[in-house]
Amino acid sequence: MFLEWGIPLENKRNIRKNRIILEELSGDLERISNGERLTASEGPGSISDTLPSKISHQLVRLSDRMYEVEQRAARDRDELKELISEIAHQLRNPLANMESYLELLSQPNLSAEEKASYLQAVCEAERSVRFLTESFIKMARLESRVIQIKKESFDLQETILNSVLKVRQMAEEKNIQVQKIDIPAVMKKISAAV
Repeated sequence: MFLEWGIPLENKRNIRKNRIILEELSGDLERISNGERLTASEGPGSISDTLPSKISHQLVRLSDRMYEVEQRAARDRDELKELISEIAHQLRNPLANMESYLELLSQPNLSAEEKASYLQAVCEAERSVRFLTESFIKMARLESRVIQIKKESFDLQETILNSVLKVRQMAEEKNIQVQKIDIPAVMKKISAAV
């Protein structure tokens, strides 16, 4: 056994080898913390039962999990952007209806019947805005698991009639005739998530 600086030469080689392995592991950790994704072929040592190989394999698995979480978060952000865009679009229609009917209400030569009709349309548009904002709040609570979905029965014919009434006045002004829709009795009451 040869000695160098009072340390057996074989121990000195092991210290160097271990230091190289630890530096490689440290480099892998640094790469993971910088958002890089490791592959199975990377990392110190080959696939074996040595401690450095096990640690390297665990780092690759950790890197994969972090990558999956990052990808899921990116998808969630994209879905949230789409949802916000859809809600903004859905809110735009009833707000535009309210604006149109309020403008019509400001005309001085309206009959009492016209005023009542326009006011009814403004009220319906306001209900739509309220419904959409409440739905948005419910979705946010559902996403954060504050509320649970439950089914509730409602009158489909009444819902369709309310929708038709919202656009009837504007349709008539454009000479568009709205026809009555007969809904089969089996569909009059339906259940939906509320």
